[in-house]
Amino acid sequence: MDLLIIFVTNFLFVFIKAFQQRNVTWLKYRPVLPSSFSMTVTQVYIWHAVSVRTIAGASFLEMWPLIITMTIAAWLGTISGMYLHDRYIK
Repeated sequence: MDLLIIFVTNFLFVFIKAFQQRNVTWLKYRPVLPSSFSMTVTQVYIWHAVSVRTIAGASFLEMWPLIITMTIAAWLGTISGMYLHDRYIK
C-alpha cells in the first residue's frame, strides 16, 4: 500500500511538472499558481517518504522497490502531462 501511495504521488508530481513546463513554454500564466502549489505538496510528501526510509536505516538495495516504483510513475506522469496539456490547453 505504501508503494502505491508513493506511485500515485510521484505520478502526480511529474505529471504536474510536465504540465507546468508546457505552461512556461507556451506562456500560459493562469495555471502556474495551482500547478506550483500542487508540485510543492507532492514533492514534500515524496521527500518525507524517502527520508523515513533513510532514517529507518534502509540500505540502497532495500530502496530499489521505491526507485523502480518512482521511475515508472515518473515515466507515465511525464507522458500524461505532455499529452493532456497539448490536447486540452489552447
